[in-house]
Amino acid sequence: MKNVTATCGESGQHIWIIDQQQRVVFETTSAKIFQRRYQLSLSKLLAIALGDGCILHATKSACCNCPVEECVDPNGFPFILLTEDGKEKEFWGQVHLEQQHYMIQVHTKDHKPKNSHSMLDYLTNARENERKKIAQELHDGIAQSVYSLMLEARMIKWLPKDEVPLRLAAIDGHFAEVLQEIKTLASDMRPPALDQFGIVSAVKQLSTRMQEMTGFDVHLQVIGKEGVLPETIRIGLFRIIQEGINNAMKYSGENEVTIQLDFSPAYIQCLIMDRGVGFLTDQEKDGFGLLHMKERVLGFSGTLTIRSQPNKGTQIRIVIPCKEASR
Repeated sequence: MKNVTATCGESGQHIWIIDQQQRVVFETTSAKIFQRRYQLSLSKLLAIALGDGCILHATKSACCNCPVEECVDPNGFPFILLTEDGKEKEFWGQVHLEQQHYMIQVHTKDHKPKNSHSMLDYLTNARENERKKIAQELHDGIAQSVYSLMLEARMIKWLPKDEVPLRLAAIDGHFAEVLQEIKTLASDMRPPALDQFGIVSAVKQLSTRMQEMTGFDVHLQVIGKEGVLPETIRIGLFRIIQEGINNAMKYSGENEVTIQLDFSPAYIQCLIMDRGVGFLTDQEKDGFGLLHMKERVLGFSGTLTIRSQPNKGTQIRIVIPCKEASR
């Protein structure tokens, strides 16, 4: 920690270092002046970085179903503060974990780090990605089913009267299938079990559905007992597991994957393991799915490591710090 504070020194940057109890143990002179000038809450910035809020809302309840909650970039996040005359001004925040302390750094919009994005970028990308996913699901699945039903209904007028009841019964059955398809889509977007019973129940439900629909086996191992997790961590971890299962199904060459969830008082550890073809980790470039997983984990100040060798399978280890992860 001494090395960190010495490096920060009087650099002119807005930097705070706080401990696990969110007490300020160091701040630059520039940071002190900045905090007096703007209505800045360090606890809210830390909550955003740890996944307890989003870039638009200060509390978990306020950002329920917010399209931005899963899109915090590991390079930082935009936020808005009020100036002394009540005007809005955009800044860029970064939070790093250094020797059990959090280092918070704030940049002005004009001096934000490379590869960062404006708030408009975050909102636009998050919403557009979600819309694309929903549109594709509707087009490829439900729209085709509805079109088939429409053709079946039009054919009724050409049928002999004695065949009409049977055709109507068939159409009724097809409508039931479409309804189930809509329910499945809704469940994929946000599984009801995730909100009602937690991450373990949601993964069990996902495992059952994967086996029934594709024949791909997902073996779930649970260590410890799941506690009350922040909503953003529940959702984020579930999406990470979904992506890990999809990657194993696509690339491992095997017909099964093992998910291990380990709940401890301070963190959640998730292992995604397969015995497939594997790869050389120093030669393989991150695909979109793996990159997305890494960004989600970093958004929670967690870590993601990969162990793999050709023909010896792959293990992805995710550790997310979280209070009340177990009970």
